[in-house]
Amino acid sequence: MSRKQAGCRRSSIHCVAGVAHVASISGSFDPNTGIPGVIDGAVNTLKSATKEPSIKAFVYTSSSWSAANPQPNVEYSIGPDSWNDHAIKAAWAPRPYGPESSMDVYAAGKTEAEKASIIDHYSNVPKMSLDEILLIPYCVDGMLPSANFEIVFDPEYQGFSSPTGWLKSLFDGEITFHNFVTPEFAIDTIDSARLHLSALLDTTVENQRLFGYAEPYTWNEILAIFRRLYPDRNFMDDLVDAGRDLSTVTNERTAEVLRRFGKPGLTTLEESIKAATEQILSSKDKKCDSFF
Repeated sequence: MSRKQAGCRRSSIHCVAGVAHVASISGSFDPNTGIPGVIDGAVNTLKSATKEPSIKAFVYTSSSWSAANPQPNVEYSIGPDSWNDHAIKAAWAPRPYGPESSMDVYAAGKTEAEKASIIDHYSNVPKMSLDEILLIPYCVDGMLPSANFEIVFDPEYQGFSSPTGWLKSLFDGEITFHNFVTPEFAIDTIDSARLHLSALLDTTVENQRLFGYAEPYTWNEILAIFRRLYPDRNFMDDLVDAGRDLSTVTNERTAEVLRRFGKPGLTTLEESIKAATEQILSSKDKKCDSFF
């Protein structure tokens, strides 16, 4: 990171009380370019935050993929000590880099960035609270989010990028990225945002990984939801069965944190799909033009 970049980071967080680091490089096929930038972004933002005396909490948006790759039809457990070392090994394995390597690079970058942030935190800033949110994002992360489905902030200027863009493509009858996306968990976008804010504001959330996993989904289950919501509309036939995410996730703490901030539970997949499709229908000229 250059001195100028460091100065920009410092000035952007001057006098704030908390930082949520949600931005990340994505879409790279090459680990040599895709992984170091993700690590540097996380660690250097944390370093800048530690130099601001006003900052009391730091949330890093990781990803559900930093805990484990989805493994359809396999029963396994995911918890605070789960790390996707498989993705790191696969991402750095010598091979031609192409679209098939993109998810390994993405997952490895998030995994290594999250680990590096924790190491830096405990080495240098023992008095600052570091919370990680793992939202299977693609998103989206520590907060570890899974795939974020719901409305996008501004479709006129953003369009529909992933993961809601995947819904739009499927809704419009287009098979674009779906063969690359393994069945996994999803979380409502607004729940994901609420978790970030809760992790910053809740003083009981300290040095924890929050798993943003609401419900597992498959594309055929989403097509079934489309048909229930819009019985007069024709949708494509079901896709080839790709299995289902059977993992068991330790996310009781996630539900508890949401309840403390007035949300009785995680939004259901169908509620998220309904909100997303209503927005898609009102913005039907906008395209999904990005895998990530």
